[in-house]
Amino acid sequence: MSGRAIIGLTGNIATGKSAIMRLAAERGALTIDADRVVHELLDGDVTMQTAVAEAFGPGVRRADGRIDRAALGGIVFGDADQLGRLEALLHPAVRAEIGRRVAATDAPVVMIEFTDFQCPYCSRHFVETFPQIVADYVDTGKVRYVFMDFPLTSIHPEAPLAAEAARCAGDQDAFLEMHHALFDRQGEWSGRADAGEVFVGFAGELGLDEKSFAQCLESGQYTAAVQADLDQGIGLGINGTPAFFLNGNFISGAQSFSVFHSAARAAFTWAYRGSLATDCSW
Repeated sequence: MSGRAIIGLTGNIATGKSAIMRLAAERGALTIDADRVVHELLDGDVTMQTAVAEAFGPGVRRADGRIDRAALGGIVFGDADQLGRLEALLHPAVRAEIGRRVAATDAPVVMIEFTDFQCPYCSRHFVETFPQIVADYVDTGKVRYVFMDFPLTSIHPEAPLAAEAARCAGDQDAFLEMHHALFDRQGEWSGRADAGEVFVGFAGELGLDEKSFAQCLESGQYTAAVQADLDQGIGLGINGTPAFFLNGNFISGAQSFSVFHSAARAAFTWAYRGSLATDCSW
């Protein structure tokens, strides 16, 4: 796959971002916590340990050779010059290790969208931005685009059933076709008590087996799965749609394509420095 890249985070990940990393990993992405890479270098790389001890004194190195991060932190945190010296030592090694892991994998970048089929802003994203994301990133193999359901039931009562309809269509290899129909023709079913019948009609127009589709929809086969997506989104702090995670970074609302493009460049460029620079085509 072209455009190999990572889902990677720097800084404290004791937030919802760690959950996003797990979610991305479940979707086949390579996940790298840059902080953990630093810790691995300080704990296990003799060359790095020696260089840090020479730069900041033998007191930062334990008897077993590992760097005492608390002692090192006491020297560099709050002193911009000392922190700069440490970064000059660490950053090339961190980039090299990330580069090694990226080069060894074909895992794609994962963009996760939490969506509500009855949401007008989700529809606007579908019409105005999604096609260009698909053309520039998905069809070129740079991004795996993952849909997750986040029906706002208090204001969009038909949204959960619409999400189930897309999944039922997926059983007949037509998830995207139903996804597109639900947004393209949102006005035909939104607010209708017989929305389920409309969805069955869509299935027929798409050439699906209407009886199987209707049985799936009426049985509630995917009710729990849709709720699980919603619960996961709530756990990540989402409270509106559309909501996106790209490289662990949150993007809220129906933004222009330029916002996604800028976020992609900002998130990935640093990981492609040095020998990987020619592989970065964002």
